[in-house]
Amino acid sequence: MRKILSAATGLLLTSLFFTTVSFSQDYAYHNPFPRNSMEQFMSSDVAADKGLATVSIDANFKLQKAFNRQFKNAGMVNWYNLNNKFLAVFDYEGRKTRALFTKNGYNIYAIAYGVEKDLPKDYKKSLHNLYEDFEVLNAVEIKSSMVDHTTWLALLKSENNIVIARIIDGDVDEYARYDTKPKMPKKQRKGRVIIPKS
Repeated sequence: MRKILSAATGLLLTSLFFTTVSFSQDYAYHNPFPRNSMEQFMSSDVAADKGLATVSIDANFKLQKAFNRQFKNAGMVNWYNLNNKFLAVFDYEGRKTRALFTKNGYNIYAIAYGVEKDLPKDYKKSLHNLYEDFEVLNAVEIKSSMVDHTTWLALLKSENNIVIARIIDGDVDEYARYDTKPKMPKKQRKGRVIIPKS
């Protein structure tokens, strides 16, 4: 009886673990950023957090070599230590860029902040076809070593809405939509109030 109970408990815990892990991975893939911080992420201000101290990587040749190979001619490079990893904040090809590396030079991700002209032509055309009355304010290119594609996020604005569109392999989906038109309170109905006699 104990063997059956312990086997059932083990099976239940194992299935719960795998369910949680697969749900977390699926959620992280489809929702990589909390929606309330997306506007901050989309801004072109990429200065590192004030709590991070700048570091020198002069002694780390692997990291320098990997960075220079991937981001040749990068300008104004500042390095920060972030949880035993190295965050580079720099200008590259006219865009503010962040890249996170391990101490061995492995690039975890790179995020380049730009504008509409930085989007690939076919992505720009798709956005204009889907969002005719919108203008593209910002475009963010995200390359991650964990996935085999580049993700673009575009911040679009119309008279009444702000939309964040996500583009993966040419497929556009609406990541978030915010109503910018202030909501006016409904007019109160005027009429007689009848108070019953007690």
